[in-house]
Amino acid sequence: MGVVKKQGLQNTVISYAGGALGFLNKVFLLPKVFLLEQVGLVNVMMSFSLLYAQFSGFGIYSVVIRFYPQYKKEHRAAFLKLVLKWLFVGFFVLTALFFFFQNWIREGLFEKSALLQNYFFWILPLAFFILLLEVLDSYSKALLKTVAVSLIKDVVFRLLFFVLIILFYLDLLNFDLFVYLFVGAYGLLVVLMIGYLIKIQAFKLDNKGLKIYSLSPILAFGLYVFLADSSSLLVSSIDSLMLADQKGLSDTGIYTTMGFLVSAFLIPYRSMAKIATPIVPQLWKENRREEIQALYLRFSNSGFVLGAVFFLLIFLNFDLLFLFLPPEFETGLFVFVGIGLARLIEVMYGINGVILVNSSKYKTDLLFALLLILLTVVTNYLCIPRWGMKGAVVASFISITAINVTRGIYLKSVFGFYIFNKNLALQLFFFAACFLAAQVFDVKNIYLQLLINNSMLVLLFLIPIYHFNLAPEIKNSVVKTIKNKFKK
Repeated sequence: MGVVKKQGLQNTVISYAGGALGFLNKVFLLPKVFLLEQVGLVNVMMSFSLLYAQFSGFGIYSVVIRFYPQYKKEHRAAFLKLVLKWLFVGFFVLTALFFFFQNWIREGLFEKSALLQNYFFWILPLAFFILLLEVLDSYSKALLKTVAVSLIKDVVFRLLFFVLIILFYLDLLNFDLFVYLFVGAYGLLVVLMIGYLIKIQAFKLDNKGLKIYSLSPILAFGLYVFLADSSSLLVSSIDSLMLADQKGLSDTGIYTTMGFLVSAFLIPYRSMAKIATPIVPQLWKENRREEIQALYLRFSNSGFVLGAVFFLLIFLNFDLLFLFLPPEFETGLFVFVGIGLARLIEVMYGINGVILVNSSKYKTDLLFALLLILLTVVTNYLCIPRWGMKGAVVASFISITAINVTRGIYLKSVFGFYIFNKNLALQLFFFAACFLAAQVFDVKNIYLQLLINNSMLVLLFLIPIYHFNLAPEIKNSVVKTIKNKFKK
């Protein structure tokens, strides 16, 4: 577990640096520099391309992580070649379908998003670059080489995005060229990733040692995890796509910008998960259930505290944030709270999906995935026409919460894995106390209000968490860091 801790810390630092850049780009610069409809276009292109890549990959991301450790060192180049063949075939098949149904997609899904029609086919290269990038990312995770990859994805891309925004602001780019270079930036990331893998001698392709009989379990696993992997992405993408279809790109611009704010407090969880994800299959392989349970609790307790701190920090300082945003974005507070609470529940349940999909009962996750996809589409279909942007929030909250709670119950009943203990119960209590107390005090002076809000964060959440030692790993890490600073 030393690898988890070391690379997890490095990934967290990189992710926060990237998160800060992303926050600057998407929350401050994009709404100020671009029209609201243009903000919606960039985010909808990303959402659609992510889904496109996921469906054309057909479960390949999880296949790489699950099966790579099972191949001997001399056979792994052949496995990588198989993965890349899988990738190209899947993308070719989906692209053929894309062209066949292009009129239905353009007129049926994005009829109210006129600006998207102008850049419709740029979704294809963007999706292809994302697919390659994510496959190489999964391959790097399987190698337990996550730090350089995180740097490329989380920092380098956002620096490139920042440069493009500034060039557009200075009128050195028109919007057409901005979109083209935005897509090209993802292509550059792929080149950098391949270059890194070549440097560490991990990008080799041959057929040595890959037998035909070994394809059967790989294909079977890929089929089952395809919908499971797609479901979580569908939940995070279908709302913005359906909102763009039914209400246009302006509402989508607000919705997706607030969605990025939500992703900010997921950074610690995602950083830890990057390296912990390939550890779980190994623990299952060796039947080390006690360690899986310990990892489950660790992710749940530590992840919830970190997520709650950053959720409250953003929520309690929203008035300050609105000073830097156009007036239209004030309607986004409901989006942040609704989606944020749903994602906080997801963080609380930690790595339940990773544990289940790598267990002997991984086929069960297919049922959860099918139910989640159905629930997501139905709730968005019912809620968005009635309540617009708020309807998308309601639909996402129901879907995200339902899948995590039911999966958590299943893990408890079948394997005995659980997340609820005294620490988590008290964490939830102090979080609720701080969240509700913030609704009580309402003063006209914004700076006095911010002082009151942040004082509540410290008094009602941070101090109790520290005093009652409800997140021992975080507490020990903070204390150790402070001691090391004084020693210097």
